[in-house]
Amino acid sequence: MAKQKETGNLGGARRLDLVVSPDVRTHRQIAGIMMHERIIELSNKLLDANLPRHTNRNARAGAMDEHGRVFICSASRDNSGREISPEALSVHALGASGNGKVELIAVSGDAPFFPGASRDAMMKHASDEAVTATLSPSGYCRVERVNRLFFENFLEISDFGREGVSISHIKAAQNAYELTFAPYGNAYAVYGAAIIAANKEIFSSGLWADATGSHLLPISSAIAKLWYSESGNMCRFREGMKLIIATKSIKPEIPYADRQAFFELAHTLKETENLKQPLPVYIFRVGEDGLPSSAWKTDSHKWLPDPFMLENASFDAWREADFAKLGGKGRKEGGKP
Repeated sequence: MAKQKETGNLGGARRLDLVVSPDVRTHRQIAGIMMHERIIELSNKLLDANLPRHTNRNARAGAMDEHGRVFICSASRDNSGREISPEALSVHALGASGNGKVELIAVSGDAPFFPGASRDAMMKHASDEAVTATLSPSGYCRVERVNRLFFENFLEISDFGREGVSISHIKAAQNAYELTFAPYGNAYAVYGAAIIAANKEIFSSGLWADATGSHLLPISSAIAKLWYSESGNMCRFREGMKLIIATKSIKPEIPYADRQAFFELAHTLKETENLKQPLPVYIFRVGEDGLPSSAWKTDSHKWLPDPFMLENASFDAWREADFAKLGGKGRKEGGKP
């Protein structure tokens, strides 16, 4: 997609080179103010904020809602020690007020490239026209619509038997769904997952949501069963693996955090075991009779657009590619025109 370059003054010696997707330019004005003015305002606040570091990553993010209110934070950790991205924290904190949708998310620092949990926060609290602004230390900034991070257009299928999926596979995912542990009513998505290995062995899991709000997501848990089992160590080296999901939702509602886990499994197998194709994903809506009433298909890569990977976390690579599309050459660190 072609992009257009703009510049803006950040105050003092700061300058901001914006590389803006054309769909942002044609669709986005916030409260009658040009989008890049809001980006400059939030960028100043983000870069000037004196934030503590709670993790080894120097990552920070800020969110701005439709009323111009801002929340800025750095990466943190939850009560289990897992890192929480600053994008997710800032969007949740601002969106939880319930007083307006988030319109702009700006990120800077180490690897700010929207992993699955960040997308779940944006899916819940961001407006349909929200944009992201990714800032580099040199003053380079990529501006894109949040919607590019989402995939909800699942392909509906009718003859799942031709896909190599059996009723027993669906039943395994359904049984895992029935064992969901969420007695405190704090589960944000309920479904069961079953990974069918190449040797037909099944590794399944449901959701576990404890009183602290921590979640063990079904796909992630099923991957752990596969990865650490003795037979799983053999199965994972072969083609033919697939993921089955059972739900009672009218349409698929699979958190991006769990999609991220399955993407990383497929990506790992591609790199280490020469996996040729993305792993297929089948989602079934199961009725009260225990039989599937609707079915959809996607794969490990398609359902996570523009995926987060540490090897992609390079401002230099993004900047070089974007300026090349603009017909110019990449710039050295410093970002001055």
